[in-house]
Amino acid sequence: MKYTLLFALTFILSFHAQSQFIMPGEKEAASFKDRKLIVQLRSFENDDKKLKKKIFKERISKNPQDIANYKEYLENVNESIKSAFNNYWNMHREIEYLNEDEIEDFLTKKDPKSYGIIKLELDRDYRPEPGSKVEIDGYRLSAFLAEKKSSFFSCMVPNDGLSPFEFNFLLSNIQKYINAASDGLSRKDKSLWDYERNLSIMKNNSLTLPKSALAIEEAEAKSFYKFPLNFTSDEEIISMYDEKPEGVLLPGMIFHSKKKVWMYVIIHPAKMDIVSLIPVNSGINFSVRTLMPGYSRNDAYAKAIELISLKSSSGFGKQQFKGIAHKLAFKLNY
Repeated sequence: MKYTLLFALTFILSFHAQSQFIMPGEKEAASFKDRKLIVQLRSFENDDKKLKKKIFKERISKNPQDIANYKEYLENVNESIKSAFNNYWNMHREIEYLNEDEIEDFLTKKDPKSYGIIKLELDRDYRPEPGSKVEIDGYRLSAFLAEKKSSFFSCMVPNDGLSPFEFNFLLSNIQKYINAASDGLSRKDKSLWDYERNLSIMKNNSLTLPKSALAIEEAEAKSFYKFPLNFTSDEEIISMYDEKPEGVLLPGMIFHSKKKVWMYVIIHPAKMDIVSLIPVNSGINFSVRTLMPGYSRNDAYAKAIELISLKSSSGFGKQQFKGIAHKLAFKLNY
């Protein structure tokens, strides 16, 4: 697969309910923390069921080689998921890695109220438009109490081939918000989102973007953004996602589930925190279509910069650079 730019947070990353990362309910969050954890792995059989649903029927391929490639791809995705939770998840000591059918069988022999579940699944969201709706494809990462069908926390990401950086970012923030909720904090608590703190971080760290992300000239961008700003190659950005050097801020992308738009996020790698977020493409809504997953082994370990395919009309432009450090934008977008 050929992608341009930004890592998509992931967060780049969507969070379903209030905005990007939602605030879970206190009781559910506390209960989830006290349980053992099941992480759901992907399987061809369960993916195939979803792909055959009407909303995803355009993705079906009957080519035997495509099916074989997809199965191999899922094996690599599952390896990435297990590695991410083993390295970046510290909320639970005991983790079971099972696919959807195995979980159902497992819970017939165990007390569901002793387990929480996290899963990453193909999904679709919608944005209402006059007389129609815009379809938005992605992969939803959700947390459940095992005895309940509805998640208490979820986010949607553009692609399932997440890099270690993305997984680190996602899992760090999921734990951050679940911990905050279990402690009874509100979503507006300054420990989660503090404009003055974020502003200070932007003043003291250089926002570093790949040149391929720019929709305007470098000089013009620097005239709109009043803090340290640096542009470099895609290759150098990739190394920064891997190395997380001091003194830089890196871009990502999330789905804002209240506004129903993709948003750029500015991430502070030292703490894996968001310090700013702003609508993609100057606030003009469009759907980032998730492509059929790549098939090569390398695709399953896609670097951050390869995770989203931006439309040619998108990118960091005048409105993004004006809004990144604007107090009103901070409040409206958070």
